[in-house]
Amino acid sequence: MTTELIDYDSAEHFKEPAAQTELLQDAIQQGDAGYLAHALGIIARARGMTQMERDTGMKRQALYRALATDGNPTLATVMKVLKALDLQIKIEPRVAA
Repeated sequence: MTTELIDYDSAEHFKEPAAQTELLQDAIQQGDAGYLAHALGIIARARGMTQMERDTGMKRQALYRALATDGNPTLATVMKVLKALDLQIKIEPRVAA
């Protein structure tokens, strides 16, 4: 018996801005750069990579590579992507647990 696999893209479940914000907040809170890159990639795909390509001035392939789980985007790339997504980084003192 063979197992049939279907294509799955989590971007389909992150169409709403509230869900996107929650995903990014979780990625930042976890402190994992790969997770943050991946979360930005999910949101970029949810909003449309063709539009991201136009808004960032970067090639789609470069965006896919940089925003993969194993990607290592530069700060400049992160800032371009955030600007294209109409998002910003807010820095606050960390609250002690």
